[in-house]
Parts: sequence; C-alpha cells; structure tokens
Amino acid sequence: MGNTTTKYAAVGLAAGCALILTGCGFRVSLDTALAEEERSDAYSGATALELRNRDGATTVVGADVEEITLERVLRYTGDTPPEERVAEEGPTLAVTAGGCGGSVVTVGINQCAIDYTVTVPSGTAVTVDSGDGPVTVENAGEGAAVVIEAGDGAIAVSGSAARVEATTTDGAVTLTDITAETVVARALDGSVEVSTTGEVETLDASTGDGSITITAGSGFDALTAKAGDGSITVLTPSGGGPYTLSTSTVDGRVRVDVPESDDAPSTIDLTTIDGSIEVRES
Repeated sequence: MGNTTTKYAAVGLAAGCALILTGCGFRVSLDTALAEEERSDAYSGATALELRNRDGATTVVGADVEEITLERVLRYTGDTPPEERVAEEGPTLAVTAGGCGGSVVTVGINQCAIDYTVTVPSGTAVTVDSGDGPVTVENAGEGAAVVIEAGDGAIAVSGSAARVEATTTDGAVTLTDITAETVVARALDGSVEVSTTGEVETLDASTGDGSITITAGSGFDALTAKAGDGSITVLTPSGGGPYTLSTSTVDGRVRVDVPESDDAPSTIDLTTIDGSIEVRES
C-alpha cells in the first residue's frame, strides 16, 4: 500500500506538471540518487572570512598557515549542484552557498547542501551565517573576531579569539576553553554552555528554552545570564571574588556559595523565569 501511494503521488505530480510544462520549463525525475562533488581551493591575502551557507555543515579551523584553504563537499539530487559564489573582496574572502537550480524537479527525497571545511590563518576574522546545519569554529586566534548566526543548527566554538558572538534560533551553543575579551552566547531554543580559560571583560549568555552552564576559569568584569525556561549554573574560579551578585527566579530555588560585596568590581547578574539558580566555586 505504501508503494502504491508513493507511485500515485509521483504520477500525479508528473501529470500535473505536464499540464503546465510550457509555462514552467522543467521536467520531473523519479531518480533520487545522491550526487557528491568535492572541491578544494586556496586563497592568499585575505584577513577576513565571510561564509553564508544555506544548507550544510560548516567548520572553520585557525592554524599556522599563510592562506585560506576552502574544502567542500556538494551533495544534491537532480541535475544541478548547489549554487556557490566565491569572491575576493579586498581583504575579505566572501563565500556564499545557495540552492540548487536546474530544470529537474526530483520527486521524493531532495538534497541540496554544501559541507564546508575551511582552514584559515590564525587571527583571521570569521563571520558565518548558516541557514540549516551545525557550525564549528576552532582556534580562530588572538585578535580574531568570531561572529556566528545559525537558523537551525548547533554552534560550537573553542579556543582563543578577540570576540566571540554565537547566536542560534534552534540548537545548542557550546563555547569551550574560550579566551576572549567579549563573549556572547544566545539560543532561542536550546541549551547554552560556556567555559573560559582566560580573562573575560563581558560574558553574556541567554536562552529562551534550555539550561545555561557557565564555568569561568579566570576572572571577569561582568557576567550575565538570562533563561526563559531553564536552570542557570555558574562556576567561578576557586578563591575568586568577591562579586556584586543579583539573582532572580519566579519558580525555582537559589543557591549562592561565593563571596559577595555590593561594591565588588566583578558583577554577576542571573535571571530565569522557570528554573533554579546556583552560583559556586569550581
């Protein structure tokens, strides 16, 4: 019965398209075979990477190299691979991955994605805009600004940078062993986990639905965490403080086990609507 239903749907779509074939200029294919194409290119002279990926995984790694290496795997059904534009715009290498055009409409499972693995010189500014897919950035390097926006996908960042800003609509944000002056981690629907190893001036974490866990490996000026529905846990450096501390929760317990002072230079501001709050030394 399942095969019959699928066959009917396919035939119906094909027949329907045939009626408007002269108006739409495409043909229908029942071939759902997945095609893969690998590409690799190198670019020298760029000090910034801007990558916009419509669909697919994106990985950026900082290393002791002289040029940007752009490796990708294109996956698609139909007769046309995903659109891609690579342009050297002054000091910026701009990469844009789009959808699949072509004249064939595939009935059934459709795929149109590019998985990127990019190696950049340490210190390269990295900007990633991902529509659907996970984003990973490792060791961007001191002086590098890392800015990531994802529509549907998890974000993972590790290592040193000058600034880290990671925002996703649907997915977890995990920042590991971060050394940066400014750290921003935001999720609309997903957990947020941040650990730092170096001094941080400001750390701002928020989520609409999910827990927040922050492990500060060293000192900070201002730490802020806001959750709509979820708990907040902050681990401060052993022997650190005191802190100017503010906590607020509508439904949940609050446990604070760190030294406090109203005039302390380091501030902690934690707010959740539905969840517990815990602040203690690591």
